[in-house]
Amino acid sequence: MVADPAAVELLPVLEVIFDAPLPASAQERVTPRGAKGGVKQGQPWSAVPESFRYLKDIPQWPLPTDLKRWQEVDRAKVRATLLDCLGEMPPRPDPRKVKVIAKEDHGDYTLERFEFHNGVDMTVASCWYPRIARGRSQPSLACMATAASLAAAR
Repeated sequence: MVADPAAVELLPVLEVIFDAPLPASAQERVTPRGAKGGVKQGQPWSAVPESFRYLKDIPQWPLPTDLKRWQEVDRAKVRATLLDCLGEMPPRPDPRKVKVIAKEDHGDYTLERFEFHNGVDMTVASCWYPRIARGRSQPSLACMATAASLAAAR
């Protein structure tokens, strides 16, 4: 089964919405008794744009049980609700402005590192692992990271 590209586009957005705690329930940062120092981290939510800090009422979305109903009715409703929760979004980045940083052949797959401006305030660095096509190909995985998360990892 091949994943629907429209549904795949929404996966990172859904992860952000459901994996991140809302500001009202943000964790209280406590230094462990055995801590020996280290770099102090910034304030919670300080790097999150204001428009994403207080998302509108996030509905409960049960898993679909009827494929036909999902394809004909529910999918469009979920997409509309999700976009409404996110608020106004910037236009999609221009694909012609994607900069390929590196391309490495690993036999069964190729690693491509690239970056593009998100259209608002930062450069997004990404990796793509296209498989070497043998006949009909399936969708490839794309790993996305923001420049801020890359800087934190270094």
